[in-house]
Amino acid sequence: MAQVPESKEGQLATVYLDDGSRLFGQLQTITPDTVYLFSAVLGSLPVPQNTISQMRYMGEPKTAAGDFLLPNPNASRHFFSPTAIPLNKNEGYYQNFYVAFNMVNYGITDHISLGVAAVPFAWFINDGFNLAVTGKIGYKLTENLYGSAGYIAGFMPNIAYGGIGFGLLTAGNTDNNITVGGGYAAILTEPGTEYEESSQAPVLNMAGMLRVAEHFALVTENWFFLDGGITLISYGGRYIGDKITVDVGFVNNGDIMKEIVIGVPLLGVVIYL
Repeated sequence: MAQVPESKEGQLATVYLDDGSRLFGQLQTITPDTVYLFSAVLGSLPVPQNTISQMRYMGEPKTAAGDFLLPNPNASRHFFSPTAIPLNKNEGYYQNFYVAFNMVNYGITDHISLGVAAVPFAWFINDGFNLAVTGKIGYKLTENLYGSAGYIAGFMPNIAYGGIGFGLLTAGNTDNNITVGGGYAAILTEPGTEYEESSQAPVLNMAGMLRVAEHFALVTENWFFLDGGITLISYGGRYIGDKITVDVGFVNNGDIMKEIVIGVPLLGVVIYL
């Protein structure tokens, strides 16, 4: 029997059963052995907990039946940066950018997640070994406000070491939200050589997600490196499937726009584990 998450009465939930089927509905209540859902078609549904393999919540419903039956499996991230919305315990996902970049994140508790990232093909190139680790702690502060703090740190021996610590606030729910955050980034290049150089910079992040259809959302993510005056903006769309999301968008700033008006293409895939 799977661990059923904390009861959130009134929210929409997807319940996955051991036989491979699934149920959508608005959570009525959870007892020690039964989950009660309300379906607009079937009415009240008692679901024995010993038949449940997994249960996931989506954003607060706007109507009794909910505007979207399909939960957003990728509510904890925009394109690259996270939202403050935490993964639930035993939830996880695999993320890929441009085929090369790979990341896995997993919810250790309902509030703490850990992850690892790498570009594996570079491991076969001289001095190309690379690895990054990431962690986040997040809490729901009020009905529609989440707070989190975390880090990502990585290295390529003999080439560079770097990382960023950050704090985030996300206003909204798993379908529609705005995230603002700040952090401090540091990088050391060519360590141990006469060309060794270090740099640090405060960083601001603003991002948002707007779900406009059952299987589609608009996403934007924007970075501001204050010391260097570097700005990166991104915009695009997200296909939302049952356990997969596909991001297609563009990364841009003033310099990029001079060469490619629409920006550099962005392609990412997230598979919910």
